[in-house]
Amino acid sequence: MGEVELAASDLMSAVNDFSSLLSSGSSILDIFGLGSSNSLSQADLAALQSMFDGLLAEVKQLFLDDLTDAAIATASGVAQSAHDFLKVDYANAQRAGESKAELWTLLTADSSAFHLPDLVAQASAMDIWATANPNRAQEATSLALMIYNLITAIRRERAANAPDAQTVQAEKNDITSYANLAVARVGKVVQNYQQQRLSAIGSPVRSQGSTIEPVGLRGGRTLYWWKYTVQDNWPASQPVGIVLTAEQDGSTDNHADPQLLSQVTAARSYYYNLCQGGTAAQMKTWSQALTSAVSTGYLGQNSANAKVIANQLPTLKAEGTWAANAASTLANLSKVASAQ
Repeated sequence: MGEVELAASDLMSAVNDFSSLLSSGSSILDIFGLGSSNSLSQADLAALQSMFDGLLAEVKQLFLDDLTDAAIATASGVAQSAHDFLKVDYANAQRAGESKAELWTLLTADSSAFHLPDLVAQASAMDIWATANPNRAQEATSLALMIYNLITAIRRERAANAPDAQTVQAEKNDITSYANLAVARVGKVVQNYQQQRLSAIGSPVRSQGSTIEPVGLRGGRTLYWWKYTVQDNWPASQPVGIVLTAEQDGSTDNHADPQLLSQVTAARSYYYNLCQGGTAAQMKTWSQALTSAVSTGYLGQNSANAKVIANQLPTLKAEGTWAANAASTLANLSKVASAQ
């Protein structure tokens, strides 16, 4: 847990940027930072291109299993070819002022650096793999959405350069169909992943007990203690474990302070939000709430797990960021579908 989530989150962020530009109608030249106008800053464009240029190497590192690595390598190779075709061959032809007929030939020739059927097949393969392995859906889903965006981009350029009205309409229909297909297929995987991920964060579990002081101290009083714990059982293969504890002890009154439960419940909600959204503000809120409650109330981190939890905060943030960008990408594809 860690490197995979961080890499998948970075990839999905780039995919979301691509889909955002595509849904806003940006040209291929502008999407790849080669045009005169763009809605992204130069720094964002540089980051986007850096991610795309390293797509194959990035996604190959997402899987440690040799069998799945072969499938990822194939899918990423097909995606890289399509990406390079748009960024280099097609963009250069546009900048050279080639006619619509010449661009259409370039987009449909069998000798092109990509083949649409291969892209469709690999998008489906990644979607099927993600469905069968929901606890690792981030990796394959990121790549599947990248491929669906490339398919949509290529179909859009074909529609813009098609030789007749019937072909234009056919290409537009394909844009709608593939964008909707991505939303239906990948959207279901993303939803299932999020449901499983967030449901792994348990509700506060209460335990309680009592001890009797030695008679020589204060007459053998009964002292009561209470504890609430919250456990994160994700992923199943190597769960995070206890992420929160709230303890009250040494009381002669057999009633727990209501603040005991309220503090741990509030902190759990911040933790949940971080895993769901992954923003810097959510991570800051979680950290500040934890620090404040530890110093002023009952809340604390399990001492044996505190260092582990601190080390996993970037991973937790990456998981939430991935989910937010996946949802945004699906919304962008829905916008593309409805615009045809």
